[in-house]
Amino acid sequence: MVSPDRPPNSGGNTPRTVAIAAVAVAIIAVAALVGVLLNRSDKSADADNTAATTPLAPTTSRPAHRVGDDCSHDGIAAQWGLSMKNDWSCVPQGPAGVVGRLLPPPPPPGAPPPPAPAVPEAPPPPAPAPEYVPAPEYTPEYVPAPAPAPEPEPEPEPEPAPAPAPVPPPAPPPMPILPGLPPLPGIG
Repeated sequence: MVSPDRPPNSGGNTPRTVAIAAVAVAIIAVAALVGVLLNRSDKSADADNTAATTPLAPTTSRPAHRVGDDCSHDGIAAQWGLSMKNDWSCVPQGPAGVVGRLLPPPPPPGAPPPPAPAVPEAPPPPAPAPEYVPAPEYTPEYVPAPAPAPEPEPEPEPEPAPAPAPVPPPAPPPMPILPGLPPLPGIG
């Protein structure tokens, strides 16, 4: 329909066009929101999986040494050992691989030989173990249960009370008397 205000085929802002545009914008907004939420949930799921599946190297407070392993440096032969404080130390080796630190220093020339170590006395033999005496076995004394008391004779049942006299039937309701009408035949 052509009107003087609008030329034909003018695509103006009719309420129908505005409603269609509003619906299209709403659909696009919902789709964008769903996409953002799915993307965010995928990222958090990946973060959870990587933290749970990443293998962690075990940590230790002691270095990986073994007693007797080689720790030689600067031309000095040495091996790993434990000190008196239970700490790792690199111990220099003497001739023929004997640990020099653990050997006593040689005696000065002309000194008397060191005394022989004292032979420890044999410890006394252990005391004989006491003879095993089993604990006396406890057996409780059997006491029979007391005999049950005889049941008393049941009391005789009282005689039933006499039945009350029957109630007479109620009196019939009075007959309505209708003024100006003759009485019905057969009714008194």
